[in-house]
Amino acid sequence: MSDSVRIRGKFAPGKSGNPGGRPKGSGPNAHIEWKKFKAYARDNAEEAARILMGLARHASKDSDRIKACTEVIAYAWGKPGTAEIPAEEAVNLDTASPTERIRVFELAIAKERQRLEELERAGGLQ
Repeated sequence: MSDSVRIRGKFAPGKSGNPGGRPKGSGPNAHIEWKKFKAYARDNAEEAARILMGLARHASKDSDRIKACTEVIAYAWGKPGTAEIPAEEAVNLDTASPTERIRVFELAIAKERQRLEELERAGGLQ
């Protein structure tokens, strides 16, 4: 900001600290658009989960499979450090090899799949 706009920490008369104005979409109804987006995302969450699972299983690069698995686990079990994996099967993901990471992710996915099947049998998922 140029010195001509500010005078002793205040804006000069007739000068704005935000000459471009408020960004489009950030007005008083922006929360309504966000609510619409969240509803759309929720309506399509099952498809997004299928896509992620497809990437986790079939991506050609290990790094892509690991990223997809990480997202699946983060939403299914929580961020690293909160996952409910038995201590004897735990692996430090920061130092684990890609093969070890995939093994842990596949274990977590299998456990989540089992949990979902139990929910479906109980009538908890439609």
